[in-house]
Formats: sequence, structure tokens, C-alpha cells
Amino acid sequence: APRPRRRLCGLFRDGGQAGCPLMEILSGLEALPHPRLKGPVVTWGVFDGVHRGHRRVLETLRDWAREISAPAVAITFDRPPSEVLTGRPVPLLVPLEERLRRIGETGVDFALVIAFTPEFALLGADDFVRDVVAGRLRARGIVLGHDSRFGRGREGDLDLLTRLGRDLGIEVRRCAPELHQGRPVSSSLIREAIAAGRLEEATLLLGRAPSVTGTVVRGDRQGTRLGFPTANIPLG
Repeated sequence: APRPRRRLCGLFRDGGQAGCPLMEILSGLEALPHPRLKGPVVTWGVFDGVHRGHRRVLETLRDWAREISAPAVAITFDRPPSEVLTGRPVPLLVPLEERLRRIGETGVDFALVIAFTPEFALLGADDFVRDVVAGRLRARGIVLGHDSRFGRGREGDLDLLTRLGRDLGIEVRRCAPELHQGRPVSSSLIREAIAAGRLEEATLLLGRAPSVTGTVVRGDRQGTRLGFPTANIPLG
């Protein structure tokens, strides 16, 4: 049976720039191994919003991959891990399809989308690196943000990854944070700015005008009484 995959234009299929890059989207671990993934450089994360900090990681990944003529692979998840771990919905800055489109804009070659299930949440950091990154992907390099945590109970960090990399023959690089007023740019910082009505700040952090995706909930209907119905989305 053919492996599940589809192609996504890095900008827009219908009206983007001529010759814009294509990113191939792989659905789940069953899409691996892949015949065109030979010695890739890999990163992973939710990348919600694909903000300035995310783009710094993804562009570092892309540039390194180009230097060594390797595919650039971004692993992401179908939902935020905290949503599965806490059982509470997380308001997304962008939906999955938009997230993938914006990852593609950075020039990454492949996005691997993994369903973050309660079973996957039990996978330890060591097993994730050995089985998925080194085993299925056969990565030759890994790039992660400065404060990345991964694996069961967020046990994995860059120190553990560096030790594993030495054992497995995988080079590990740390990407320095993108700072805003002395604080690393993050999805939570952007949600905080949006919730406080600081939209100019959120725009600066994202690198574009913000939008939020979430579940509309019933409010107190004040907007309806004023003649301006609104959609209420909880931000925390």
C-alpha cells in the first residue's frame, strides 16, 4: 500500500510565487521509513503560531540541511501535548493546516505529523530519540530550541539529547532564543499578550497579525443585546 503523504506549497497553490517550495507532509509513524529521507536533519515541536522563535529554529534547520545536502524534517503533533495530558482544551494560535503551511514557508522539506495520543505520551525521551529519530528517520542531525523538553513527563532536554547523540552518532545543535524585551518569544507569551489586548505586541512576536483558534463557548450575551454578536473563545 502507498505511504500516506501529500504535498503542500510553501506559499499558496493558487497565486503564490512561481516555483515556490513544496513541503511533503507525512501522516504518522507508519509513513516511515521514507525512500527520500536519507540522513535528514530533524527538529520537533508543536510550533503553534510558527512565531519568530519557531521560525528561527526552522530556518536554522533548513540552512544546516542545505549545507550538507540533506532533507530538513520538522516533526509536529496533531494537537498540543498538554491538551492530552491535562484533559483541557488549549486555544491554538493557528489550526494544524495553517501551521503546516507556515512551516512550509520556511523552506523545510518534510513535515511529519504524529498523533499525540495517551499512548504516545508514555514514550520516554530516550525511546523517542532511539526509535523514531535515529531508528525510523535515521537522522544525522538534530536542532532544538534552547529550552525544549520532550518525552514522557518532559524528561528529555538538550543535555540528555547531546549524550544520546554521542552514543548514536547524531550531531545535536542548540538554537538560541529569539528575545523580546529580555524574554524568549513563545506561544504562551503571545497568548498572554492577546488575552491582555496587547495586539501590537502579539503582532511583533508573531511577525504578523494574530488570530486565535479555539472552541466557541457561551458567554453572557452582552454583545447580542448591544446588537454586536461576538464569539467567545477561552484563552486559558
